[in-house]
Amino acid sequence: MDDANTNRIYDYEDTGWEENRSKSLHDPLLMANVKDGKKKNDFASSSKTVRKTPKKKGRKFAPPISRPPLPEDNPNELHVRHANGNMLRFGIKEFAMITGLKCIGDPNDFQYPNTSKSNFIQKYFPDLVKSNSVSKARLVNRFLQGNWDNDQDVFHMGILYFLNTFVLSQLPESPIHVNDFLMVEDGTYEHFPWGQHAFSRLMMS
Repeated sequence: MDDANTNRIYDYEDTGWEENRSKSLHDPLLMANVKDGKKKNDFASSSKTVRKTPKKKGRKFAPPISRPPLPEDNPNELHVRHANGNMLRFGIKEFAMITGLKCIGDPNDFQYPNTSKSNFIQKYFPDLVKSNSVSKARLVNRFLQGNWDNDQDVFHMGILYFLNTFVLSQLPESPIHVNDFLMVEDGTYEHFPWGQHAFSRLMMS
């Protein structure tokens, strides 16, 4: 087909028009506009969609919340700020109500002479007689070993274990003062204000 007939491929006067029409019908490339001699871009490239880069949103900053300052430090009171802004106070009175421990009394009334020796330490911790103190870890290990001389020692050891593992807040390496052993041995531990002792340990922790 010559150049003169290029623009007349669908003209019914052309030779083989009916045959070309049946073969080329619905062909998107041949059905293009042939009058201006231009072809459309490739179908794959024309089907591509242009993606727009999303705009970055600026970070929003919440306005500062004004809160009342915490009260001045009080060694006998713990201050906790609630989520709603209220101030919660936890003192020794609340501690006594929760634990039921005795918080009234003077611990200095339960002092012993510096030369006092504990029979319990001499019997079950002979290597610590000179230091006259036992660490919490050593007390716990000896409690788990068992093998006591009499029922009274079992009772005393149970009290010491309970005081130093449940009532008092302290690390395994913390030393147990000899006064604790002496109070358990003579029974004065029943009147000692353990609540004050436990609360002071809690505040220090």
